Amino acid sequence: MNYFRRITIIFCSVFLILSFISSFIPKEWNYGFNHLRYFPIWIRIIFLILGLLPFIPIVNQKICAWINSLIKKSNKINKTINYTIIILGFILLFWNFRTRILYGDAWDMIGDFYTVSINMTSPLTYLVFHWLHFFTSKIGYEPLTTMAFSSVIAGAIFIISTLLVSNQLFKDTKKKIFFFLFMCTMGSIQLYFGFIEYTSFLSASLMVYVYTGLLYLRKKVNIMIPSLVLIITILFHLEAILVGPSLLYLIFQNKKKKIFYDFFKASIVFIILLSSFSLYIYFIEWDETIPLSPVDKFGRFGYGGVEERFYPIKIKPGSEAPATMFSWYHYNQIINQQLLVAPIGIFLLLSMWISRKKVFEKNKNSKSKINNFLAIIVIFYIIYSLIGIMHFSGRQDWDHIDASIPYTILGAYLFLTFTRKEDLKYLVIILIVIALIHTVPWIMANHLGLPSAPTSKIMSNIY
Repeated sequence: MNYFRRITIIFCSVFLILSFISSFIPKEWNYGFNHLRYFPIWIRIIFLILGLLPFIPIVNQKICAWINSLIKKSNKINKTINYTIIILGFILLFWNFRTRILYGDAWDMIGDFYTVSINMTSPLTYLVFHWLHFFTSKIGYEPLTTMAFSSVIAGAIFIISTLLVSNQLFKDTKKKIFFFLFMCTMGSIQLYFGFIEYTSFLSASLMVYVYTGLLYLRKKVNIMIPSLVLIITILFHLEAILVGPSLLYLIFQNKKKKIFYDFFKASIVFIILLSSFSLYIYFIEWDETIPLSPVDKFGRFGYGGVEERFYPIKIKPGSEAPATMFSWYHYNQIINQQLLVAPIGIFLLLSMWISRKKVFEKNKNSKSKINNFLAIIVIFYIIYSLIGIMHFSGRQDWDHIDASIPYTILGAYLFLTFTRKEDLKYLVIILIVIALIHTVPWIMANHLGLPSAPTSKIMSNIY
C-alpha cells in the first residue's frame, strides 16, 4: 500500500468514527462534525455502516461499475440535455430541502429589509434581493421567502459553473464527474438550500470567476472577462477583494508587451463598472444625499470599524473581539468551521501538499499556471480565515466559508490529476461517500429544524 493511499484511508476512517462518536458527546470542540447527534441511534448506525462499506474492495468495485454504467448511458444522451437534467435536479433539491433554521446575519437581513437603504459590505447582493422581491412580492412572497429563493438561484449558478470548470480542468469523463461530486458534496453547499446569508451569490460568482480565469489561461477569452466577473463578485461581497491578487497573476504571467495592454484593459473594466455602480448608489439609493448616519444609509460595515474585523494579539478595553489571535477559541473555530464546510477538500489539499515530493517529483506539469492561479486564491483566503474574526461563532458565521471553494477545487484537481490510476478509483469512492455521510445529515438537520441547542443565540425554526 503506497503512502498516499494509506493516509487517505486513515483520515477517512478516523473522520467517520469521530463523527459517529461525537454524535453522543456533542461539544464545542466538535461542532463541525457532530451532525448525527440530531438523529436516532439506529440512523447513526446506518450512516456508520454506509460509510464503512466503500472500504471493502468488492463493494468499492461494484460502486465503480455502477458509475461506469451510468456514464455509458449518459454518453448516449445529448450533453445539453444531461446538463439541463443535472441543473434542474439540483434546483428542485435545493428548494424542497431548504433550511428551516436561521443563522448568523439572517435576523438582521429580515429585520432590515425595508429599513436599511443598502448594505455596503454586500451592495449588489442587497440589490438583487430587492430587485427580485419586486417580482416575487406580487405572488405573495415575504422577504424571507424571496431571500431563500435567491440562494437557490445562486445554487443554480454554482452548479452550472462547476460543470463548466470540470470541463476546463479535465478531458476524461470520469474525472469530470468525480470533480463535480467533490464540489457538490461540500458542507458549504448548504448555502444554496434556501440559506439566508449575504454570501450565497459571492460563493457562486467565485466559481464563475475561476471558470473565466481558466478560460483566460487557455487563451479562450480576453482579460476583460475575468476582470468583469471579479468586480461583480466584489460587489456581491467585499470579501472577494481577496481574489484580486489572482487577477494580477493572470495579467503578469504573460509576456512583457501583453502585460501592459491587459493591465490597461482590466483597469478600464474596473473604473467603468465601479463608477457606474457608485453613480447608481448616489443617485438612486441615496437620492443624491451623502449619508450622515452610517446605520441609516451605509448598512453595517462591521463591528466598530475595520480593526474589529480581525483577531487582535491582545484584547483592548471596549473591544468586541471574542478572543485573541493565539487563543484555543480561535483555533477551535477555524478547525471546526473548515471541517463543517469542506473536510474532504481541506484533507485533499493538505495531503497533496505533505506528499508533494512523492506526488509531483515525476510530473513536469505540477507547477502549471492553473496550479499557480488556484493556489494564489487559496493562500489569500486561508490567511483571511486565520485572521478574520468570527463574531457569531460556530455554525452561525458564514463569512469565512468561501475559502472552502478554492481549496477544494485545487485539492480535487491535484488529487485527480496526480494520483496513480490504480489508487484513484478506490480512493475517490471512499472520499465521496465520506463527504456525503458528513454533508447529508447536516442538510437534513437544517431542513427538519432539528438543531435545538444552538451554538449562539441567533437561531430560530422557520416555515
